[in-house]
Amino acid sequence: MTEDLQDQANAGRSNPSPEDNAKAGIAYGCLFCLTGRETALTETIEKQGFGLRGRVVCQAKRGTAKGMTRLQTEVLLREYVFLEADWIADISGAIPREDGDALLTYSDGDWRLCGADEEYARWVFRYNGLIGLSKAHRIGDRIRIVEGS
Repeated sequence: MTEDLQDQANAGRSNPSPEDNAKAGIAYGCLFCLTGRETALTETIEKQGFGLRGRVVCQAKRGTAKGMTRLQTEVLLREYVFLEADWIADISGAIPREDGDALLTYSDGDWRLCGADEEYARWVFRYNGLIGLSKAHRIGDRIRIVEGS
């Protein structure tokens, strides 16, 4: 994204600090899972009712089949599910465990993301995990991206 477009995308949005998130009762985390289980794991987490919300990073793409163009999404960041949770000390009991699933933690054992990791997770939730299509114009032999990344 160009800086101007990034500024437009972020206009009016605040990026709370970890301290603000703690005061608001929000924490972000990340799960590692087997490839292909991302969406099912997200649905399971949200159905359990522990106050956890999950998002998978997906990209919108145009697909053509039998002469029909349609919009489809594809998991972009495989094996990872981002979590948004109430600011609680331990969510390990709320995470469904199957072979290969793991709640990622820092070396001190804390699951709550911080710094750039937390900023990325907030971005994932802000956009509901979806990286949309870019809009572009062709001007002669040049293509100019006017929206998106």
